[in-house]
Amino acid sequence: MDSKISAPLPNNRIVGYDLARALAFFGMLIINYWVLMEDYNSFPPWLTFVMDLIQGRAAATFVVLAGVGLSLLSRRAYLNKDAVTMRAIRHRLWRRAIFLFVIGGLNSMIWPADILHFYAIYFAAGAFLLSFSSQRLLVLTIVPVIIFSLLMFIFDFDLGSDWGSISYKDWSNLPRLAGHLFFNGHYPFFPWVAFMVMGLWLGRLDLTNDAIRNKISLAGCSAMFFSEFISWLAFHISSYDSNNLYLEAVLPWFYIDPWEPMPLFLISAGGTALVVISFSIMLAEKSGNVKWLSPFIAVGQSTLTLYVAHSLIGSILLKGMKVCKIEPHFFPIWGAILFFISALLISSSWKNHFHRGPLERLMRGFLNISLPLKAKAA
Repeated sequence: MDSKISAPLPNNRIVGYDLARALAFFGMLIINYWVLMEDYNSFPPWLTFVMDLIQGRAAATFVVLAGVGLSLLSRRAYLNKDAVTMRAIRHRLWRRAIFLFVIGGLNSMIWPADILHFYAIYFAAGAFLLSFSSQRLLVLTIVPVIIFSLLMFIFDFDLGSDWGSISYKDWSNLPRLAGHLFFNGHYPFFPWVAFMVMGLWLGRLDLTNDAIRNKISLAGCSAMFFSEFISWLAFHISSYDSNNLYLEAVLPWFYIDPWEPMPLFLISAGGTALVVISFSIMLAEKSGNVKWLSPFIAVGQSTLTLYVAHSLIGSILLKGMKVCKIEPHFFPIWGAILFFISALLISSSWKNHFHRGPLERLMRGFLNISLPLKAKAA
């Protein structure tokens, strides 16, 4: 047994994770509606500043939470060293990855910046890593960052005119598809899978323990401060000698930009995820069973359905305003708030009648389809 692992968590669901997932989804709503507008120059500086603070970090938190979910799902099998159960869990997760890849591929026809088809390959990798010790998982968080850095030296990262998206014609072009999924897409496997691995490690900890949660929060704040300070310092130094060719070549490595995810972005976004998750669990614990928390939990448990819905509804709204010649001023703000409030109300009402959202129910049905071949015991 891993000597560093915390005591087993209670059997009841930790609703703080659902709250964190809802908050991360809201952040993704704002950024995705910002991207959907395309005309970034129309925003005032203060709004652009807020967007820069949120972009990438909400998606990173979402991926970390996915890793936490996989870790919690396999926790009992991991602690008991139950190879048979672990293999069954792993096969089920690979089937879930297939479902997500198909849904994400279809969604990318509407929303070019879809994360679900990337999410699927993170899931597949995460399933493979379920039996790894916490120490090995911590080390593995660095590996995708190193691989991405090496790829940056070997290949041209230029996203091209399609800006990281992939058309339906490119799905049959295997080299183009592989590059999109693993290197220069919106959320490429290298280095974004590092967030999934971080989540697997985080799920091994008992964040209901105040001392552990405080340490995680402190680590997250430190990572955010360190990365932002180093980035600021590098650009501050470069401003004194803008003609230095060496500085120009090195400076991109100090960017904190999700669309060109250098190491400092991974550190900053990972730190943000730790802070958001720790805060959400603390807030959920302090709130107890208050009524206001239930709708957020319902949203957190229906994010697959809501994610697909938000891109479709957002596109329809913008096209409708364009036809009616209505300027979509501050659409990322009011559009995200309007959708999120609607999601809170609809998800809460839906949960009173059904345990899962529509796409979540469809995925569960797919996972429950009997296969002709059964896994043999080790």
